[in-house]
Amino acid sequence: MKGPPGAPGPTPPSPGRGSSRRAFSELPPSSEPKAAREPVAPATNPEDKPAPSTNGKPFFSPPPLRGPTPTPPPPAARPTPPASVPPPSMPGSGTGRATPLPPTPSGFSRGATPPPPSTTPRSWAPSTQKRNTPLSTSPGSQGPRTISTIPPPPTSPPPSSLAHSTSRPPGAPRAQTLLSARPAVDPGLVTPAARVLDELVALETNERLLLVHDRQNEAVARAFEQVALERRARVERIDAEALAPRPWVRCPPDVLAALPGADVTLFAVTYEEGEYDARHTFVTMATANRARHVHIVGTSRRAFVNSMLASSTRVFDLIAALRNAVKPHSRLQVRSQAGTSIEVEMAPNLRWFANGSTIRSGQWLNVPYGALVTSPHQVTGTYVVDASMGGGYGSRLGSLSSRPIRLMFEGGRVQRVECRDASVKAYVEKFIGEAMGHDRVGLLSLGANIGIAAPLGELIHDENMPGVHLALGENFAARTGALWTSHGQLSFAAADTDVDLDGEPLIRHGRYVRMV
Repeated sequence: MKGPPGAPGPTPPSPGRGSSRRAFSELPPSSEPKAAREPVAPATNPEDKPAPSTNGKPFFSPPPLRGPTPTPPPPAARPTPPASVPPPSMPGSGTGRATPLPPTPSGFSRGATPPPPSTTPRSWAPSTQKRNTPLSTSPGSQGPRTISTIPPPPTSPPPSSLAHSTSRPPGAPRAQTLLSARPAVDPGLVTPAARVLDELVALETNERLLLVHDRQNEAVARAFEQVALERRARVERIDAEALAPRPWVRCPPDVLAALPGADVTLFAVTYEEGEYDARHTFVTMATANRARHVHIVGTSRRAFVNSMLASSTRVFDLIAALRNAVKPHSRLQVRSQAGTSIEVEMAPNLRWFANGSTIRSGQWLNVPYGALVTSPHQVTGTYVVDASMGGGYGSRLGSLSSRPIRLMFEGGRVQRVECRDASVKAYVEKFIGEAMGHDRVGLLSLGANIGIAAPLGELIHDENMPGVHLALGENFAARTGALWTSHGQLSFAAADTDVDLDGEPLIRHGRYVRMV
């Protein structure tokens, strides 16, 4: 029989062998009186007896099974839902324990699939509309705050100066940090610019570099600016075309005013007719201020990069070897398959100078570079110009391979001009008749840039490829020792020439066969 609650009794029996329930730990006794429980109906199993606990709450242990546990029948197969309706997800599936099915809505059998709770589709894509969500309506607030999901429009960068730009080296203090509005620097121009500043100019830390350029050469100037800043130099860049319209009859005053105090200067512009005086003034003042000047006129990006392929050390070594090989009375014989056949005589009073060496204070250099230059004493024969011609008109013509110019010389002067293009012939004859000395060969260039393999139709590039190239007019008497002078110059370049120095082969088909 069942005793009153809390009466002492025998120890509860242990669960049976087949039992699936175990006794739980006892709860701590409570000091408050507990209400008496109602009598529990007798169990169907006579051995299922109540077991009192120390806290006054009886618990029951399941009766031991007698005999083997019967195997339950397999569950009936559930009907497969239609293919169009996905089966309901089973939360907790895959955890290793059985998960009960969700409760069946009223009015539906377990085998049927209930309709979705809502027929309105819900989109989880981010909204592009402006939503105003009240965040705070607490007392004392001025009103609900809003959050906009539409990003603000981009802020336009501050305009940069078109005419004048001064850059300080990295590490110098700045008042504030702003997003740079400068265009990206052309990576293909960085390496040639670095070679010019390192190998030709030898730019040092804290030196002042003045860059003067036009709009077409802005990318070249920016490449030099970046390289100079990496070497911690002070850079000043001027767009001369923004200061004065072209052609420049004279150099813009603001450009000349920036020259004093510059350690290195660079002049990078396209070739325009009528600007010789402006360029000449800039070079003269730059060298007078003891600056190391780099002159880049009428040079395209392709010509600039192509002329800097060869190591400057190899070009300098070849120029030095050529200078040691020529004598005061040396003779040059020049021939080509296009019809060139001339003989050049030197004189003891004439000097050679290198267009390719480390620039010292008060000196300047043309880039592209790589030639040994002098003023010849005599030139006799026919010279065929099939590569390129200088001047603004020549830069627009490009390559002359399809319309070569034939210049006939006698005693160093032009006797006749021939060309199948009448306009080209008229242009050359006009230059010859413009001023005194324009009919004489002012300069002879022995190209030594072994990195140039073929002409590009740009004179400043082609006159440095291996071969002999001529120029009428200006002879730089201060450097060559010539006894006459002229103002103005028109240069010519020939391709694939053979050159003999004092009867010995020197160049064959535009390649040096010795001294390299």
